[in-house]
Amino acid sequence: MITRQPAPTGIHAGVVQGIGRRIVRGELATGEILPEQTELSRQLGVSRTVVREATKVLAAKGLVESRSKRGTVILPKSAWRLLDPDVLAWLSEAGLDPEFLRSMFEVREIIEPAAARLAAERATPEEVAAIQAPFEAMASAADEPTYLDADIRYHAMLVAATHNDHLVQLVAAFGPALQAGLRVATRHGWEWPDFLEYSIGPHREVLDAVIAHDASRAGEAMDRLVTQSQLSLDYPAGPEHAPSRPFTRA
Repeated sequence: MITRQPAPTGIHAGVVQGIGRRIVRGELATGEILPEQTELSRQLGVSRTVVREATKVLAAKGLVESRSKRGTVILPKSAWRLLDPDVLAWLSEAGLDPEFLRSMFEVREIIEPAAARLAAERATPEEVAAIQAPFEAMASAADEPTYLDADIRYHAMLVAATHNDHLVQLVAAFGPALQAGLRVATRHGWEWPDFLEYSIGPHREVLDAVIAHDASRAGEAMDRLVTQSQLSLDYPAGPEHAPSRPFTRA
């Protein structure tokens, strides 16, 4: 039974969000068939046109698929458009699972060291200053939201300094998902004793390498930064619980 959901931004959006959230939470299982449009419109108290258009939106997000003689089928997570803003928002509401977070850190490990190398080669004095400003905000942050906002800006400024439009757009596409992973890691890491001391060290190493226009050192430092960020997720009790893993202090 599909229960009626609130429509925060209109009837159509409410139906999309209501069904989408239930799919992401697992309340509608992979392979399950949605009721046919007439029945679904009756259950939700909306027109068949609204149901039909909402189904099209959910299909575009990879959550469902209309199949001849079967109806509208719930698709597995592997088919979902995980970078779609709505899908990502629903996943975040439901709680990002470890597999999603692991995948995001793998993306970071691929992209960010390369971006740091390019930034070290190409950053102008103005761009270096634009990277340094959020770094200083991170170093003096008194609370988690302030730190996280500065951290996101720090990484965004590094990517902008690559002067590579394709890379900028690629990171923009991944941006919400990457930031979701970063938020979870920061939430865990903020509980560490001396979190800022451990976090600021690798960020400073990257910044110093960019200032020195040392591409190799910038890439290596960013690789350590991403690794250390992931460890704050894996070992929320503190770095001393991560055996044989080096940590950089400020």
